[in-house]
Amino acid sequence: MIAVGVPKEGPIAVMLQEHEMGRRYVKAMSEAYATYLAADKSTPKDIIQNGHGYISLLRDHIEKENNVLFVMADSRLSEKRQG
Repeated sequence: MIAVGVPKEGPIAVMLQEHEMGRRYVKAMSEAYATYLAADKSTPKDIIQNGHGYISLLRDHIEKENNVLFVMADSRLSEKRQG
């Protein structure tokens, strides 16, 4: 996308930042679950909170992909290059 004129600092940077945020949510859920399994039963709220955050992030992220990034790709890339 950068090669066809989409600025790296624009939508691409936002999407990459959201990928990193998603990894942080997954890591936090995994760590909270490991703590829970180690007998600290106070962590379900951490699992739930991070799960809700991750779900919200994914919904927004997919919306941006479908309605911004993919639209930009369609307008800049031929069908052959997209395939």
